Amino acid sequence: MGTKDYKNTAWLDFREKAFEELGYFCQRCHRSDDDVVLQVHHKFYIAGRKPWEYNLSDCEVLCRGCHAREHGHVRPDYNWNLSHSNDLGSTIGTCELCGSTLRFEFHVFHNDWSEPMVLGTVCCDNLTGTQEATEFRKKEKAFLRYLDKWCDCENGESLFQANKRLTFRIIKVGTGVFKVDVYKLGKNVHTGKKSFSSLLEAKSQLHSYIKNKEYKERFDDKSK
Repeated sequence: MGTKDYKNTAWLDFREKAFEELGYFCQRCHRSDDDVVLQVHHKFYIAGRKPWEYNLSDCEVLCRGCHAREHGHVRPDYNWNLSHSNDLGSTIGTCELCGSTLRFEFHVFHNDWSEPMVLGTVCCDNLTGTQEATEFRKKEKAFLRYLDKWCDCENGESLFQANKRLTFRIIKVGTGVFKVDVYKLGKNVHTGKKSFSSLLEAKSQLHSYIKNKEYKERFDDKSK
């Protein structure tokens, strides 16, 4: 079967019929066409027969990755690259390599493999040969601990007690507009000029400033 056969209208019609009859999902990994590229795989070949001249029972729907493995192409075990990561909010995800449940999913790709994968922390580090996923998790956990230290009030404000003397206060000054005040021993010593669209954005922008205690020289110099 030549490449031209797979551009033939008869093949395209057969392929669509196969999807309709067999389902729009990979029959090996069960992922749908929303997540992967699906292909029609022939379980066997008969000399001289066109790819659309088979019974549907002689075919199965596979994703591009499972199809490649079926034809003997082996997925690489190294030199994968981390594309991006997502926090799912709870352990509702699944690592496509080991099957473990996960909250933080890491999307990886390989230049010599057609299908990207979604992995957990350990599998991502193993395939990329780095500690990127582990370092991301450490930073994310530290950020979540930082968020837990804020006290959200019923009036829409949020307070962060940096130490016994200094407090950061995020106030709502309009619809979708928040600003930051700094209080020292209960007295307002600074009102920020920059505005934020949400409490989370304001907290995120203050994270490194508070974490690295950059405020100490300006607002918490005990000699002043």
